[in-house]
Amino acid sequence: MLEQILLGILVGALIITFFFLVVWRIRRKFEMERAMNFTFLEVRIPKKDSKDDMDKDRDQTSEVRKVTAIAENFYASLNGIYSSSVKSFFIDQDFLSLEYVAIDSYIKFIIGCPRDIQDLIEKKITSFYPEAVVEEVLAPKIFLPKTYQSTGYLVASKSFFYPFKTYTQFESSDPINNLINVLSQASDEGGNSAAIQFMIRPAKSNWQQKIRNFAKELSSGKTTVAWWNPFALLGKFFELMVRGAPENESNDSGGEEKNESQELTKMMEEKSEKHGFETIIRCVTSSPEKRTAETNLANILSAFSQYGTPSLNAFDSSTYHIKRSMIQNFILRSFRRSWRPQHKMLLSTEEIASLFHFPHTKYNDIPAVQWQNYKIVKAPQ
Repeated sequence: MLEQILLGILVGALIITFFFLVVWRIRRKFEMERAMNFTFLEVRIPKKDSKDDMDKDRDQTSEVRKVTAIAENFYASLNGIYSSSVKSFFIDQDFLSLEYVAIDSYIKFIIGCPRDIQDLIEKKITSFYPEAVVEEVLAPKIFLPKTYQSTGYLVASKSFFYPFKTYTQFESSDPINNLINVLSQASDEGGNSAAIQFMIRPAKSNWQQKIRNFAKELSSGKTTVAWWNPFALLGKFFELMVRGAPENESNDSGGEEKNESQELTKMMEEKSEKHGFETIIRCVTSSPEKRTAETNLANILSAFSQYGTPSLNAFDSSTYHIKRSMIQNFILRSFRRSWRPQHKMLLSTEEIASLFHFPHTKYNDIPAVQWQNYKIVKAPQ
């Protein structure tokens, strides 16, 4: 009897393994097809130099947060590309590539997408940015002959439950200015170039409830240990042996910790109200000098420190990757990532808008930005 049960379990495990292997192969096949049919849209915003333009803009957007909020609404609208069909389970979800590309002393803003949703993406862009000029371009080429490359992934230091610092917490500056500045320093006409690539894919909506449950546990001061995880149980046992049973303390420090916990819980709940995207962040630099490529990459990675705080989440640079594979995934705009849990990020629309949005003359007045030299006006009626 026992042998029959074990045989049944073994057969079932083999069937399940075979099924997921088939799904994995199908997803890889369609991922390659997406890569071969990927299209790139360069978005240029007209530079407003006239006094009338600046006055008009000052009336409509009194602060930088309102401008960045447009990008957040833009990303929220992109959640509509998510499909819950059975077919999507096998071929996976469509994804986008948001890129800052620094070439020949200019910084370009590029969105990559599968060709079959190109029209939809263009309409979304011009809907939220009516003055934007969207042009289909070839894939950016930042790797020139006889140059050295340096690569890095950015990963979250904590679980996606913990939010990053977003544009709503920056007083009067736009956080992407730091990213644009370091990119401008990594690009020139002598062969130096760089890029930051944000791969985003709409996430299934069940992630919000996971954050709410965690926030509830955090506010109550109780944590649930997964009974099925022996390492978690063992860790809890040793913690109890070393620290002893928790004591109830009522002091100023405890009050401060409680206030911090309440603030963190509030921010978690706010994140859970947004749409979310699975995210991969790749940074690459290229230079005729190996040391220069490495230095430029280090500067770019360090610019992301502004989004982290000790109590919230923060970005860490990953050193555990194969450079050749990373460059290949960058070029193919592949959504492949490491199997390691800390490489998996899920960002809200507010967090993504804080990382990537189109420039604004008033708040991103940086010479290296590739602006549109003219603006489109409505034809007279």
